[in-house]
Amino acid sequence: KISIPSNDILIIGFLGGISWVIALSLYFKAISMDEVSKNIIVLYMSPVFVLILGTIFLNEILTLPQYLGMILLVLGGSIVSLEKGFSLKLKKSSIIMLCAGFFYSILSILSKYVATKVDNSNAFFWMQISLPIILIFFVLTNYKIIIELINGGKKQIAFASASEIFTALGRYSNIIAL
Repeated sequence: KISIPSNDILIIGFLGGISWVIALSLYFKAISMDEVSKNIIVLYMSPVFVLILGTIFLNEILTLPQYLGMILLVLGGSIVSLEKGFSLKLKKSSIIMLCAGFFYSILSILSKYVATKVDNSNAFFWMQISLPIILIFFVLTNYKIIIELINGGKKQIAFASASEIFTALGRYSNIIAL
């Protein structure tokens, strides 16, 4: 049963929606600039941000395997995101995708916080409630990138859409697992 939570949960739900749309905007911008296969690896460095933010804001304690995993993610993502040659300069698309990962991480931390305050169904509902409003804003502000991706080929759109569907399912699974 969905119930109306306190104002702080409503605000956090709305902020979660905003962070999701910012992440999605950055994600589409990055994949329009460079190969999806290289950018997606950088995006999946977001668990590093989740570990760091969870430690700072949720007082979580990291284990040795989490530290090792964080180091491996950073090393792997760094190797893939560097420009070709001997330069240690990050590609612009990698920096944008890293920012997208950061905003996805903020969403994860906000989701976990909400899940500790209300039951799973309510947590998922209130973290998703602002999405239709924010999604309209996303489409209006990013229509050029969306059209570019549509014209660029069906593979990118299919991959991006599938990724977002699995991300939503993963977020719900994350809330249930908490």
